[in-house]
Amino acid sequence: MSSHDPAGTSACLHSICVRSEWRRKGVAIALLKEYTSRLQSSTSQGQDVQRILLICHEELIGLYEKAGYTLVGKSDVVHGPREWWEMKHELQLPQLSKDSVADSSSIPPEVFSSLLKPSGSGSAKIARQFDSFASTQELTTDDGNTGAQINRFKLVCPRKGCHSLILLAGVGRLVEAASVQVSCIALP
Repeated sequence: MSSHDPAGTSACLHSICVRSEWRRKGVAIALLKEYTSRLQSSTSQGQDVQRILLICHEELIGLYEKAGYTLVGKSDVVHGPREWWEMKHELQLPQLSKDSVADSSSIPPEVFSSLLKPSGSGSAKIARQFDSFASTQELTTDDGNTGAQINRFKLVCPRKGCHSLILLAGVGRLVEAASVQVSCIALP
């Protein structure tokens, strides 16, 4: 308990304390379920906690089981004259729905090949900044079918040394709309 791994996937419950006059009234189970629910919620929002672990004395095993914890077995922990027992509760990891996963057959093969190239290869040498173009007419071309204006060039990440592919040439369509001011921050 003297060190913690900020990237760890287990939350360790040290103790749950209930005043003697409130014991055997469901307070401990309610607290445990609330704690578990909050960790489950954070897991659903992308946190990395996968399980809750604890150790307890034998007479408390039933309490933790009522709150959804399972007995792992006798613990190797030695603290005082009594034995400790390990328990755990596995959190439900978010499941990707079938609809939320992109169908790889609909992704153009050149996107995959571009992703396999090392960052900064090729396009970095001939890249031009967006504001170096005099007008949108330089950036677009007629799509040949509907008369819509589509992007003439590949768009890549402007960060030095990155140049990851953002949009293939001929994929984006120009739509005139009111401009929006976007504020950005630079990350190290």
